[in-house]
Parts: sequence; structure tokens; C-alpha cells
Amino acid sequence: MDQIKDLLNQLRKHPNRPDLHNSLGGLYQQKGDKGEAAKHFLAAARLFSVPDSPLRNMNKAIVILKKLVRDFPSHHDSYYLLAEILEEMENQEEAVEVYSELSNIYRNEGKHLMAVSVFDKVIAVEPEVQDKWIQFATLNRDAGMPFHAAQAFVQAASLGLKMKKGEPPVDLAIQALRLDSENTEAHELFRTLAGMGETGSVHEEEILELAEEVDRNGQYEQALILLDLLEGTLLKDKAREAAERIRAHSGVVEAGDPDGQLLRRSGAGKFAGTKVLVVDDEREIVLLLEQILTSEGFQVFTAMDGQEGLSVYMKERPPLVVTDAMMPKLHGFELCRRIKEESDNTAKVLILTAVYKKYKYKGKVQEEYNVDEYLDKPFQITEFLQVFNRMAENAREAPKYLPTMVPEIEEEQPEQLSMVLVSESDADLAEKVTTFCQHHEVRLQITKDPKQLVQSLGRELPDIILITDALPGLDSSVAAHLLKGLLDLRFTTMVLVTKEKTKLEGILEDFNHRVFAPIDKSVLDNIIQIHRSSPKAGMKRRKQGMSHDEKRIDSIVRSKVARILKSHSQLEEYYSTRVRELEEEVGHLREQLGEKG
Repeated sequence: MDQIKDLLNQLRKHPNRPDLHNSLGGLYQQKGDKGEAAKHFLAAARLFSVPDSPLRNMNKAIVILKKLVRDFPSHHDSYYLLAEILEEMENQEEAVEVYSELSNIYRNEGKHLMAVSVFDKVIAVEPEVQDKWIQFATLNRDAGMPFHAAQAFVQAASLGLKMKKGEPPVDLAIQALRLDSENTEAHELFRTLAGMGETGSVHEEEILELAEEVDRNGQYEQALILLDLLEGTLLKDKAREAAERIRAHSGVVEAGDPDGQLLRRSGAGKFAGTKVLVVDDEREIVLLLEQILTSEGFQVFTAMDGQEGLSVYMKERPPLVVTDAMMPKLHGFELCRRIKEESDNTAKVLILTAVYKKYKYKGKVQEEYNVDEYLDKPFQITEFLQVFNRMAENAREAPKYLPTMVPEIEEEQPEQLSMVLVSESDADLAEKVTTFCQHHEVRLQITKDPKQLVQSLGRELPDIILITDALPGLDSSVAAHLLKGLLDLRFTTMVLVTKEKTKLEGILEDFNHRVFAPIDKSVLDNIIQIHRSSPKAGMKRRKQGMSHDEKRIDSIVRSKVARILKSHSQLEEYYSTRVRELEEEVGHLREQLGEKG
């Protein structure tokens, strides 16, 4: 005990001496304190491996780390550091063994996604080893990523075909198709193998069964593509009969896409080469997201704290950023604000957080820091990809930063949008919205009461309606419900502009979005983005495209809504007047009672 105290006192004076940390680690291990022992051993190894340090001794660092992974196998950081040092010393073979061992530890602990992330480093070093790709495919499958697993099986099969050894390529190709029946590379590989006579009746029967299963799931064209793989095989007649049955009950006339060139579910082609910055002080999260986004085709840059993240951003200028909220040196919210300023608000930022989970926090963060997406930890990979890809799609409108994301064919220019602002007396809001719409070529109509609103809707169904919470004679939620339910406003984005914070919480009801007043250009930009990215955009039915009967029915419905709005307004006015009269009567009665007293 005296030895530990003595060493701790020395360490306070000389905190960067690795020998002191190493000695303390040994003493704590003898004492049975595994946590303190591992902490000091790791500190010693890190100090021995610091570049340009006079105390740098890589061999000593390796000896300490090997002891750590042997005596403390659950201490993951020691594996990472050991592998990094071995790679720096160009000992790739031993580094691969360390990564493989760590991947197995994660798998045994049930952390399948981390097992995949670590094993990705093994694949990077040994891309020509079939067994590694099979293991990688299995890990992806166990982690719930079937499309990635299928691609790994295809790679393993291609290597088997190339090397003429290992697992039969046809078995691996079929495993890939079972995981992802739309994998075009697996289609081509099976065709190649069939043409070489490498497929047998058992394999062809499996393809036939898989096509029937896909057909039962309602994927008729995909089933036909699978059956087309059997052309030129012994089961071609059975495949043709099955195809005819599918066409008969599905109504599909042609075989769909005989070359199997279906659109992939992955965004890899669409976003190939697009830069992404991932910032998190948790190494496991960084490695996991790096592996996932890289496999989706993105070019990923990483940082372990907010300040480093800002430095990487300033150097690489990625259009997409994923950052944790709680980080050392620079908070994630502040990082988002700085990136928005540097990019003139064109960069898109997704915040990950395990702390700020309540709706009121999210609303405040999105308002003050202009965060584009917000995702709670822990999250599912499918959930992360859904949110991230939505953000990436929105970012495609920034060609200055995303040149690789512009399709080769010229896209249609977005249709000019129309907006209606419903506000009685907010001159500042009206001025801001008018200026914004003029600058962005958005057609704007300003109405001051429900009657004017209905008249405006009679001329055109707008893309966006902004409703304030101070309508004369009518509650804004009642107006939204009537407009949404009775008029054909299914494809219109309804936004409530409110000065009451309580209205920012709870169920949205008939509003698609709510914002806190006063609003500025960035809020209006977000509203436009929300509308353009929603399925409703471009799908609304315009009045001029209606038939005569549709126009007549539409006119009747509008008239009905106008009467209902007027009725609601009259009722509210009546009861308001009646309340005032009753209050006056009560006042008179109190005066009379006072006089009598």
C-alpha cells in the first residue's frame, strides 16, 4: 500500500512518465484491482508510443499491451492501440490477428455491429482471402445487415472463381441471393457459373424455390428475373412455366429486367464519393458509423472531439456532418453552429444524443443552432440510415459542395411553389415572409381572416400554408382541421406559427410542422426543404387540371367549408359577446349589493 502511495505522489509530479504508470499497473494487479491496473497499463503504453517523445519505445508499448489483452481480454481499447502500433511498425499480419480477436470478442459479447466494424479492418488488409470475406458476410448477417452480407458473399464467390479453390462459388452466390434477391452482381455470377456448367440441379432447384418465395411476397418482377437465371439450364422449362403462372396472376406482361439491372436499395451509386464527417468521443460509435457509411459509398472523415471535428471540417469541407452532442473541447451544438456559419448554411448536420431527448430540447436546438436532423441514442442502424439518407437527399440541392451527386442526365427544375400566410396583424411576420418569397420566387398571398383564406384557396391550392395562432374569431387548430379534412389539401404542408411554447409540444394533429415566432430566413428555408422532401411535393391536384364535374364538386365543398368557418367565427363572436355582457351584469350586481350594504 505504501508503494502505491509513493508512486502516486511521484506521478502527480511527473504525470507523463510511462514507467511510473507501468509500475502502478503491476501493483494494482497484485492487489486485485483490475480497473486501476488496466488504466495505468494502458496509460504507460500510450506514453511509450507518443511520436517524437524522448521516452518513445514501441517495443515496450507492445509488451505492455500484449500483457493487457492477455490478462484483461474485455479491455477493448488495448486491442485498438496494439493493432495501431503494429500497423505503424508495418507488422500487418499480427495487426490482423489482433483485429480478428477483438471482432470475436465483440461477437461473443453480442455486439455484432461492432464485430463487423472491427473486422472491416481485417478485410482492408487481406482483401484477397476468401475465408475472411465469408466470415465478414456471416458477421454482417448476424448484425442484421443482409444487403452488406450478400455483397460479402458475392466477393467471396468471385475470389473462389478466380483462385479455383476454397468454397464452391455457386453455393456462395446462392447464399447472397437468399439474403438479397436483387443483388445484380450475384445474378451475373450465377449466369456465368451456369454457362460454365458449374451449377447442378440442386442449385437450380434452390433458385426456383427462391423465385417462388419472392413471388409469394408480391415481388413479381424480381421473381421473373430470378427465373430468367435458369435459361440454359436443365430446369429452363420449369422456370418458363413458373414465369407464365406469375404473369397470369400478377398482370406483368414482360419479364421486367432480363439483365437484372434493378435499382439497388443502397445509396452507394447515388452518393458515391460524397464526403461525410463523423464526430464522436466514443471510438466504437465512430468506427461503426465509418464502416456503415463507407459501405454505402460515402467518403468518411472522423474526429474524436468537437475541436478536431471543426479542424477536419475546415480542411475537407464535407457537405454532410454527423456529430455527438456531448463532446470534449467543443460541444456538438456549438460545432453545428460554427459549421453552419462557415458553410453559409449549406452543410447538413445530424446530431446524435443520449441526453437531450425531450421534444422541448429538440425544438430549442433546431431553432437556435439550425440542426437539420436529430437522432436519439441508442439507435438502430436502419433508423440511422433512414434519417441520414433523408438528410443526404436534401443536401443534393447544394451543387457547390456536392458535384459528385448531380445525376448525369439533367433533372427537372423544381416547380415554383406557392404559399399562403394567414395573419391578421403581425406586420413584422408579413414583411419577413414577403421578402423571403420575393427572393426565392415563391408566389405569396396574405390573408387576414378565414373568409379571405377560403377565397384565396378558391383561386389556387397552395403548396404551403402558414397559420398564426391569433386568427380573428377562430382557433388555428379548428381552421387547420377543417381545411385539411374537407378541402383537397392532402398535398399541402400546413405550418403553425406560434408565440406560445406550450403549442410546440404534444401531438401535431392537423399541422405538418410547428415553429416558434418570430421566424427568420433559416426557418422559412427549412419549411421549404420539408415540403420539397415530402412525398406530397409535386403530387397536389391543381384546380385548372380538373374536369367540369370535379370543379363543380370542388366548388360545393369550398362553399360548405366557407359556411362552416363563418359559423364557427359567428359562434365564437356570439359567445365572446355574451361573456362580456354577463361580466357587465355581474359588475352591476356587485355595485348594487355594495350600495345596499
